[in-house]
Amino acid sequence: TEFELEGVVEEVKRVYDQHQSLEDITCRYVNVLSNLSLKQSSEIKVGETAKRAERLYGLHQSSVHMANVYLCFLGSLIWNDKLEQKIVIQKAKRVYDNHRFSENIAIAYINLFNTFYILFEESEKVEVAEEAKRVYNQHQPSENVASEYLLGLSNFSTELRQSSPFEEAKRVYDRHQSSENIASIYLEFLGTLYFQQHEKNMLEKVAEEAKKVYVQHECSEKVSDSYVSFLTISS
Repeated sequence: TEFELEGVVEEVKRVYDQHQSLEDITCRYVNVLSNLSLKQSSEIKVGETAKRAERLYGLHQSSVHMANVYLCFLGSLIWNDKLEQKIVIQKAKRVYDNHRFSENIAIAYINLFNTFYILFEESEKVEVAEEAKRVYNQHQPSENVASEYLLGLSNFSTELRQSSPFEEAKRVYDRHQSSENIASIYLEFLGTLYFQQHEKNMLEKVAEEAKKVYVQHECSEKVSDSYVSFLTISS
């Protein structure tokens, strides 16, 4: 219950007060606050918990580990409809910008959008899509960031301002086309895109692209399985 969790938080705080310089204890403290925020029913209490977590992050904001933990905390806030999502997104953006050279933070940041995209208000979806694209563009050589971005593209690609979903996904794949993992994710994206299409020319274009990807990786069991999944959808 919320009351029981508050007791746990206060006990963690008592330990933390004795070891404030230890990053691991601070991270665990934020994790417990994350659990508490999911239970709290009062907007005032959630706001107080958010301020406490933000202050703890601020004490160790140069730490990538701490940044990852705080991003997870912000993810728990997105579930809570008592706080403005736009404010939470802005806080997450500041965390990323503070660690924009970290591949792990870039992945966690895009994952936050992928996980909670369905919960965002329409007015936030365009901003989220453009932000994910910005992060990918800053980490284009990274296969791991590319994978995370591709995984979310089927959701937010329709919100991108300057490129079609197909063009954006193809751009990512073309840069990493030797990767079996990227090829598999790309085929899954193409399957989703095919399912959403109605124009014959576009259906043919997507099917041709899927076959080309398979031919480039026909020895791969993983890619072959993804291609068969695509064919199942197209049938």
